Amino acid sequence: MSDHGYPPKSTENTASEEENSSSTGSEDGDNNWDDWVEDVQNTPAFSLFDDHQFPTAEAALTYDKETHGFDLVSVCKSLELDTHQRLRLVNYIRSERPPAADLSHLQGSEVFLSDDKYLKPAQIDDPLLQLQMNEWSSDSDEEPLGKPSGDGSKHPESQILRRKVKQLEERLAKAQRELVDYRRLVNTSISNVTSIGGIDLDEVRKEDTPKVSPRDDDTHYFESYNEQAIHYTMLTDRVRTTTYATFILSNPSLFQGAVVMDVGCGTGILSLLAARAGAKRVIAVEASKIADKAEAIFKSSGYADVITLVRSKVEDLKTLPDDITRVDVIISEWMGYALLYESMLDSVLHARDRFLKPNTTPLSSTDQPNGGRGGVMAPSQCRMMLALCDPQSLIKQHITFWNDVYGFNMSAMAAEVYDDAIVDHVPKECLLSSPSSIKDLNLQEIHPEDLLFTSEFVLKVNELPTSPAAKAKSGNVYFMGKKHDHRTFATAFVLWFDTFFHPDGKQYSPDAPCKVHTGDGDWEVSDVLKLKPSAKRRKTLDQAGGPPIVPTGAPASALVSSSPEQVTPAVDVDDQKGVSQNSPIQTGFSRADRREESFTTGPHGTPTHWKQAVFLLKDPIELKRGMEVKGNFRCWKSTENSRELDVELCFSTVDSSTSQEGETSASKEADQLTVQKFKVR
Repeated sequence: MSDHGYPPKSTENTASEEENSSSTGSEDGDNNWDDWVEDVQNTPAFSLFDDHQFPTAEAALTYDKETHGFDLVSVCKSLELDTHQRLRLVNYIRSERPPAADLSHLQGSEVFLSDDKYLKPAQIDDPLLQLQMNEWSSDSDEEPLGKPSGDGSKHPESQILRRKVKQLEERLAKAQRELVDYRRLVNTSISNVTSIGGIDLDEVRKEDTPKVSPRDDDTHYFESYNEQAIHYTMLTDRVRTTTYATFILSNPSLFQGAVVMDVGCGTGILSLLAARAGAKRVIAVEASKIADKAEAIFKSSGYADVITLVRSKVEDLKTLPDDITRVDVIISEWMGYALLYESMLDSVLHARDRFLKPNTTPLSSTDQPNGGRGGVMAPSQCRMMLALCDPQSLIKQHITFWNDVYGFNMSAMAAEVYDDAIVDHVPKECLLSSPSSIKDLNLQEIHPEDLLFTSEFVLKVNELPTSPAAKAKSGNVYFMGKKHDHRTFATAFVLWFDTFFHPDGKQYSPDAPCKVHTGDGDWEVSDVLKLKPSAKRRKTLDQAGGPPIVPTGAPASALVSSSPEQVTPAVDVDDQKGVSQNSPIQTGFSRADRREESFTTGPHGTPTHWKQAVFLLKDPIELKRGMEVKGNFRCWKSTENSRELDVELCFSTVDSSTSQEGETSASKEADQLTVQKFKVR
């Protein structure tokens, strides 16, 4: 750096020997710094406003003052800029290139004068940045230390002392600036050094660098399963639990002697059922703290020698206990609200790809569970269903209630209701269209990326009674309550799912019926308690050569398989005897010692803990006879939390009503296309 502005050494004899010695030592230090930056002193200086080059910084400043009308020193003095502000001003002019005229109105409060990015030199070794404090100061024309003032002051000693203090302060400031520059130089020099004395400096730097924790979408999820209440809710869901129990205990050919994996075992109910069904080994995987309770349950139930508890996320499993490499069956109750909420299916599919026995054994083999046909997923298939509805009770609870609360308008509370799906029960009377399947999941083959999808749907509006007599005749309490209102509006879409279990993992055709539980469930609990695993082969309709039977109301197309791997549910003869037409037992599907099962979570079945996902519409759809609602259903994982869902519904109405001549008029799509997004969380 330049040492311009230092006063010449005092030649007066009034200074003491000690002061001279101290001054000499200080000057030696200054000379050392000057030697270190000697190359900087010889660096040419450029104008702040053009490319003219000068041998000294002073010459460059004089040129700018005379040519461009900008006096840098005067501006710094008048604005009383400190050292950092002066550096920012120079670097700002160098980097941003403002016209000199624009700088004549500086106030000292400009943003760039406090912006640290302008502390970085815009020009390497810029001499204008090396000018010392006294060169910018109004006191730079003071006389050298020890020289009396020419005005004949009565106290020359005090003036000398003041000047000395001033000069020492300036030297201290210079030393501080040079120390900062030196530190920067050292840091720059060692930044390329990778090791010292065998110590890896990169690792040291990593330890000193603040670590940003990755987003955690799992902790809250697993913690939510630590409490008793959620497990009570699932276990007392009779549709859920008895369907799993019936399938497991009624398929001895699948479970006897098999190795079974239970992904997310919770309290262990599915593991216990598999063990009771004769499984040779059950591997129960659980990552939440409920695993402690599950282990105690296995011991108290007498199955600790069959069930092995693994406390881990299934994605973290590298190997299975006792050198087991593959399993015959994977059972899991992974379904969430709207089927895919919580994203547990990703973990189940990981377990399938990593640990389920592949389908490579010849189909003729009969000495292995499942006839040697590879591993089986239970459940083996799920289907997402969508329909139109008008859930007035939910609208009153979430929207209209806020319009008048004790005489106050609180409608602002309902502003965000349309952004989130509502998980609740929808009465079957509120359904206004036939359902449409928007996603059919073959759990034997589907991949995680397939869970992010866009699907088309067509919803055909149900027959709408308009007269009071027709409404009363329909028996539908929804329409009966609208005797004097002949207009019907769909105020929401409703989504539910159907779940299928097949002992061979085969898939059902798209229009195959799903078992509908319509009773109060009391019979189901007692029926499960009576179930015992047995290898007895019962006589079925297939063996007797009789036609297959499907549940009442099933379409005729349900009897036809769409592919060799798609099957049509049949009803066991023994189950049919002595059972009423509406009994849930009749719709259980069985073939010999293999029983097929299914259940629905739709409004037309017994309520489950999954309920339904309701998407309220900001603009209700007025329905007419013969109308269809067509659109796209898009589903993907939320970017804010991977266990939540984002849903987009894009739809329009189509009028395909019948003319008076009985001929169907051309379908006319509404010009308006409606798009609405929701979160499932």
